[in-house]
Amino acid sequence: MRLFLFKYFNIKAVISLPNSTFEPFTSTKTSLLFAQKKNKKEVEKWNELWEKYGKEWSLLLTRINDYNSYFVEGKELNKKWAKDVITDIEEGNIGNITKNIKRFLKDYISKEDEELSIKELLTKFKMEIINLSKYEKETNVFGFYNAWWVFGEVSKELNYTIFMAEAENIGYKRTKRGESLMPNDLYDLEYAPNELKYSDVINSYVGEINDLTGNLEQLEAEKKDLEDREKQNVVTQKKTDKLTEAVNALNSLLETIAAEKEEVENILTTFYANDLLKEEYEERTDMELISQFKNGLLSRYRSDDILLRKTTVQTILDAIRQEVVWK
Repeated sequence: MRLFLFKYFNIKAVISLPNSTFEPFTSTKTSLLFAQKKNKKEVEKWNELWEKYGKEWSLLLTRINDYNSYFVEGKELNKKWAKDVITDIEEGNIGNITKNIKRFLKDYISKEDEELSIKELLTKFKMEIINLSKYEKETNVFGFYNAWWVFGEVSKELNYTIFMAEAENIGYKRTKRGESLMPNDLYDLEYAPNELKYSDVINSYVGEINDLTGNLEQLEAEKKDLEDREKQNVVTQKKTDKLTEAVNALNSLLETIAAEKEEVENILTTFYANDLLKEEYEERTDMELISQFKNGLLSRYRSDDILLRKTTVQTILDAIRQEVVWK
């Protein structure tokens, strides 16, 4: 699967998620992979390099087997062996032989191995040579090559930067007892929408005020009617008292809503112009703006869309948008 991805896609970013991501169901480590499909020429380039280094691996493997036969197993020179192997052995070209062995073993070789003889090298790295000599089962996909060895060479030529990050928090933590909110390193929400019609917001307050005013007038009329009656008794007095309480409560509510309307007007005037969020607030870094929509007076209009910042970097998504280039 990994080779399939590298062959047909350019890996853009890998985001490591915490073990708690899918708890309590599993604590398996998970990552997010961002990739872009390669075009035809890019895939052809991959195939070309794969074949190039696959053939090199095959040639080296043949020589390593011949070297083992001669230097480790002590066999006589065989005319069926590669011509350059026979020539190097007959002429004592130790440098060429050592060079081929080191090329085959690649990163397994360290500085301390420089002084080893050919036999010592082949003996010391016997198991590594056995592993590097194996080819993949999916020969129709990878050919009769060792995919690890070939991929190592192909990736050097097609080397590019992959954005890497690790998220410690992903917005929640879930246990068997339930889910709790946590910070989110991956992304932020907009909260404040890009577009908000001033008239819709204010008219909702006007409509509510008008409705309450109508109710208030009706209660005051009922109260006045009771007070104007010639005969007053305990029952009418109780009704009058209740109406008085209701009138006072409505007046208080109207004052609150009117004050809230005025505050909302100031908020909208501060952060919006012509129903659009002002440019200086588009990054959503103003905490007053966020608080008003997150859990404040304008929470009913909050936007839960993922925030796409243009310049500020506060989350992993912000960093990806700044650093990763998409074709």
